[in-house]
Order: sequence, then C-alpha cells, then structure tokens
Amino acid sequence: MSPVRVFAVALRAGLPVDAARTVSRVDESPHVDSVNAVVAFSRATGAPRSAALLALADARDEGEQRERDITVGMASSNATIRVLLALPAITAVGAEFFGFPVITFLLTTPPGIVCLVTGSAFVFAAWKWMSRIRRSIPHPPVETGLVADLAASLTQHASIREEHIASLKALAVKWGTSAELAQLDDSLRMSRTHGIPVSHVLSIAASQQRAETRHTVRYAIELLPTRLLAPVGTLLLPAFVVTTVIPVVAGLAQEFFVS
Repeated sequence: MSPVRVFAVALRAGLPVDAARTVSRVDESPHVDSVNAVVAFSRATGAPRSAALLALADARDEGEQRERDITVGMASSNATIRVLLALPAITAVGAEFFGFPVITFLLTTPPGIVCLVTGSAFVFAAWKWMSRIRRSIPHPPVETGLVADLAASLTQHASIREEHIASLKALAVKWGTSAELAQLDDSLRMSRTHGIPVSHVLSIAASQQRAETRHTVRYAIELLPTRLLAPVGTLLLPAFVVTTVIPVVAGLAQEFFVS
C-alpha cells in the first residue's frame, strides 16, 4: 500500500495528522507536495481529508501504471534502436572478417573516409531523430483527474462556491492539469441544468480524464514502432549502403581491374 493511501486510511481511522504522517511515512513520498496541497485544500474548504487523499492515492496508482506501461512499451523499442544503430558497424566488421577490406577502405582511402564520415553523420542523425520520437511519448501528471475528484469530495458535504473553484484552478495550474478546468465547468453546468448530483458528475469526469489519458499513452506506445521506421528508411539504410555496400563494391571493382 502506498504511503499516500496509508496516510488517508490512518486519517479515516481517527489518527491525528502528525501521527498519521509518522505511521505512513508520507513525508518521504515523492508525492508529498501533492499531499500537502490536498490537505491544505481540505482545511480551507471543509472537504473530507481522507476522501480527498484517497482520490490522490487513486490518481497516483493510475499514474504509476501509466509509467509502467511506458517503460514496458519502450523496452523493445530501445533494444531495436540499439541494434539498428549498430548495424552499419557490425556489418562492416563482418565484411572484413569474410575477406572484404571494408574497414581498410573506410580508414585509408579518400573515398572511404568520405563514406565513413557520411555514414557516421547518417547514424548520428538517426539516433537524434529516434531519441526525439521516444521523448514524444506523453508523461501525463500523476494528478490527472484529481481536480475533479477534489471537487466531488467537497460537493458530497457542501455546495461548491466561487472561492472553492478559484482554489481548484490554482491547484490545476500547479499540477499542470489546467486543461481539465473546462470539463470541471462543464460538469458543474450540467449538474445545474439537469439536476444531476454534482458529485456523481465530477467523479465520472475524473474517471473519464484518466481513461482518456491512459488511452493517449497506450496509443503513443503502440504507434512507436511505426514511427521509428522513418529514420530507419531515410537514414540508417543509406548509412548501411555508404559504409558497407559501397566499400564492398569498390573493393571488388579494384580486384577486377587489377586482375
């Protein structure tokens, strides 16, 4: 059980805040800033602390699951990238082993040096391109959906007021989830228009935000191998040709003319 969840459960059991912090060791958690923000929000608005912290624990667990999905999804791509980047050098060494003086050609002749520099530039550009593709995988904030969860926990016991909304907006800015504010406004408007309990609407909105984020991350991971084909085709393949095929052909041509 995570320290954030232990802290929430300890508070729900009736422990004082300081004792709950000690038992849960939440101050050692990497999410202690979010915990403190939630506690401060609950103190200022009257929202139940345990419910708000449990919402944070759920958001944290969801965020860690997304990060695990990213790590697993990236593992095979990282291995593939390393193999592809090393392929021109491996092929050149293999050709040298089988009697084709590829490395000698690359290191001792002017055309070979041009091929070596060109191929190395292609490999370096491919590495930079692939690194940029990997970095484009989104890493949503752990607090995704938490603003709506906090609003839902508040509205279970009191009506939401303008100062509460202002506090939620400040938290959204702090956590980098400002895009969720539009859905918060939509949920409040829907509740007023249709007479639906606002806490239910907000809880659904929080779940929907996390589900959409999870879908976005998984889609980006699934698309990663396809996106990596672009640098392979446009840079690594020419690097292979320049550093292996051309030296082999040049060596065969030299032997032909000498003979």
